[in-house]
Amino acid sequence: MSFKYKLFPIHFHYKEIHWNEISHVQIYKINARSDFFGWGSRYSRKYGWAYIFNSNDAILLTLKKSNKKITITIKDKAEILKYLNDNKIPFNI
Repeated sequence: MSFKYKLFPIHFHYKEIHWNEISHVQIYKINARSDFFGWGSRYSRKYGWAYIFNSNDAILLTLKKSNKKITITIKDKAEILKYLNDNKIPFNI
């Protein structure tokens, strides 16, 4: 199982992170202006590399080996939560 994402036009191919490479998953509310100073591809010391689009919900993935953080906004929070619960992937809200 893996987390796949594609950010057109930034990435032309899917990027893939296998769940066994992730140490921590967190779902939270964001404010694009105050948390990231806008939308698009952003970097934050707190949230790592972030891809912020038209949503106030985000998923934060922390990688095991590098402790690198990746934040991506999500449109359907309920669907992501269902997927994580159905596949017994631990997460925090």
